Amino acid sequence: MKTIMQDIQTLRIFCAGAMGRGIAQVAAQPGLRVKLHGASGEAVAGAGDTLGQTFDKVVQKGNLNE
Repeated sequence: MKTIMQDIQTLRIFCAGAMGRGIAQVAAQPGLRVKLHGASGEAVAGAGDTLGQTFDKVVQKGNLNE
């Protein structure tokens, strides 16, 4: 039986704050494509940097493959 989640390919998140970053991380870890939007380009860039650092740590701990 096919579920609606199998049809979703991209998740757009319209908040680059702590909650938006957390949602982005949880969605991206299993491979869902994530597009993060925020109030400013700086907010989105900062969120991207933070997520990059977070994923680097997860990979270093062996909890996720690159």
